[in-house]
Amino acid sequence: MGFGQTLQKLRLEAGLSQSGLATKAGIQVKTIQNWEISRRTPRWIVLLVKLAQGLNVPMEKLVADVMDGRESDETVAPKKSHNRARKGK
Repeated sequence: MGFGQTLQKLRLEAGLSQSGLATKAGIQVKTIQNWEISRRTPRWIVLLVKLAQGLNVPMEKLVADVMDGRESDETVAPKKSHNRARKGK
């Protein structure tokens, strides 16, 4: 089963229309429609699947902390400072 079919199945099981899911997820209805008919696929899902396969872990394990709001300092790259002194000035 492809992503579009899975999405549609899960949406129907949740008792949601495409517009209902769009509202809940903050995604445009047209985007959900395109995903369900497999016209388009979210680009990030392909990368997550590849990472999970490479790590031999379930994809959920990669996003669990972020989804639960438990992202730790160790998983976030430090922000670069933009306050560098200019050379020669």
